[in-house]
Amino acid sequence: MSIKKLGATLLVTTILTGATLAQEVTLTIESWRNDDLLLWQDVIIPAFEAENPGINIEFTPVGPGRIQRRAELQARCRFGR
Repeated sequence: MSIKKLGATLLVTTILTGATLAQEVTLTIESWRNDDLLLWQDVIIPAFEAENPGINIEFTPVGPGRIQRRAELQARCRFGR
């Protein structure tokens, strides 16, 4: 799986918290792909944060059986469905 495709897939589960125009923003990326933790921590996140000051990234590995359920619950909370 390419880095771009992986990033796009994982960003679907991104949660935006504490966002205002004057404050820093933290994006949390949850993924069932625990094998990619070092790639995210050592390459992808530092490169993104360097290009986007004020946007912090947290990578949170989630067990494969829990990722779908978490995404559904987050969508319900966010969109009221």
